[in-house]
Amino acid sequence: MRVFLLYIAIPYLIGFYYSKNNLDYVRGKLDQFVELVHSITSERVKYSEAPPDVCFNRLRVIMHDGRHVKVHDKPFQNMTILLHRNGESEPCGRTSVDILDGFERLLQKEGRCPLNFEKYQLDALLTRLLHNILSEDSTCHSNDTTENRGLYGYCDQCVAKTPVLPDHEQLNAIEHGDGADKTSLPCHFHSSHGIRVTSLPFFAQLARSVKVPTVDEKVFSEEDEDATECATDQSVSRELHLYAVPAGRVFMFAPTHVGQIIALPHIQGGDPGQPVYLQVLSIRPRIFDIVNFFDRRDSDDIVEGVLQETREAYRMKRSSVGSTAHKHNDMKRTSESGFDINSPVAMKLKRRGMTLLGFDTYEERFTDGLQILRYNETTAYNSHLDWMNPKESEEFDLESSGVGGNRFATILLYLSDLGENEGGETVFPKAPVPSERNETPQEVSRSNSQR
Repeated sequence: MRVFLLYIAIPYLIGFYYSKNNLDYVRGKLDQFVELVHSITSERVKYSEAPPDVCFNRLRVIMHDGRHVKVHDKPFQNMTILLHRNGESEPCGRTSVDILDGFERLLQKEGRCPLNFEKYQLDALLTRLLHNILSEDSTCHSNDTTENRGLYGYCDQCVAKTPVLPDHEQLNAIEHGDGADKTSLPCHFHSSHGIRVTSLPFFAQLARSVKVPTVDEKVFSEEDEDATECATDQSVSRELHLYAVPAGRVFMFAPTHVGQIIALPHIQGGDPGQPVYLQVLSIRPRIFDIVNFFDRRDSDDIVEGVLQETREAYRMKRSSVGSTAHKHNDMKRTSESGFDINSPVAMKLKRRGMTLLGFDTYEERFTDGLQILRYNETTAYNSHLDWMNPKESEEFDLESSGVGGNRFATILLYLSDLGENEGGETVFPKAPVPSERNETPQEVSRSNSQR
């Protein structure tokens, strides 16, 4: 709707601009607008000298998405923030400080006011605030250094371990230390559903969505006569789980147990009337069943498209293995494969996949095309890694433990159905067998350390 209205408004404004009666007035206003846009976009951080109370009121208005602010609307009141390191199910720290109160004190201390609190400024503000207010027993620091720099040390893992992603120059470095002589890159933050916190209104909405635990959800003894009253008391703390992702890294889900359901309410799936969600099949390695990701029409379009493809690079032919410079046929992979890189259905599913994985913007360079595989009764792809061996590439840095980039997730779409015992299996040889899958992350960690 907004795009449609924009297409209507632009021609109208252009015509109005050249009207003789309004020429000078509109030109002046549009020139002012262009100058304002340029001034905001030409600097990574734009501050005003607004007094602290004016700045905080501006933050509250932005947090409420420009609507009238109700005095009693305090989305972070009686809330405990539980902070997790990326991919970890156990929180590393907590705070019961009201986030709005924390922002107010932080802005007063800084003595300057961001103009718009866009997502990179919000990353820096949240990192700085949480670094200051996490409980003393917080373990939200990097395990890779002997010096404990708190959350700053986790968010900025030094130049040698921070990949430079396309938005690197937009990150707002945080000044700290004596005389602000040190800087650290901020984390970005996600909900348990993987949604990135990109704005104050969304952050407030996320907080409001967390409800006070009901009587059934609370654990109490039969002797506690006040248990029911306390369970429904608005002073009972709500818990909001946030996941901190270091600069240059991507979000990872943090499953707690096999069989867990992770709702994805922000994704519209194959059947728009049904929810999209993940069901945890294994914790280590992380394997999820994605329910309602696509539908039969998408499947038919993908198959029909690749069968009609005639370009040599994309048509269906014998599958190969290895990176681009080292592709070759191998007896462990005998299937046929083709590619769909930019058809409407391919782009739709690639965008949906990026959203599912926690990206708030689509980056084509982060994706492969859809690789369509065809197996018959005598073909297969034996045990392998989708991760690419860094030693096989002279052109790209694939060492993801440093600053390189590598594949970090694979989404498998099953385009046809077979009956029971008719083949077509996918096996993850390093995943626990079904009878052993009811492990918590702590049990997995203990068992791995004993091997």
